[in-house]
Amino acid sequence: MNIELIAQIIGAIAWIFFLLSYYSKNLNKIIFMQIISSVLYCANYGLLGAWGGLFISGFELLKEIGYYKTDKDRYIFYFTIPIYILIASISEKSILILIPIIASLLDGYGALKS
Repeated sequence: MNIELIAQIIGAIAWIFFLLSYYSKNLNKIIFMQIISSVLYCANYGLLGAWGGLFISGFELLKEIGYYKTDKDRYIFYFTIPIYILIASISEKSILILIPIIASLLDGYGALKS
């Protein structure tokens, strides 16, 4: 099987886990499903050689584990902001790198509010 095809299948499964996480009633279940999604996205981006996506997904994974293990969600969120800026500055020099960073920040901010 082609590596790109395997990567895309893994990416689709990751997307399904991420989508299903928002249908959970319990915040810990949401975060757990997003952890699974992040692991799969890391594999997806790693197989594709998309290093910006891999860095962001890897960092998302660490952030979600922090959310899952502690109740310091607000501190974790504020700590992530400079890290995202660093990831944007060392990743590809394209404006498109801002899209997943903004999405990750909005997702983290949303988790704090409800």
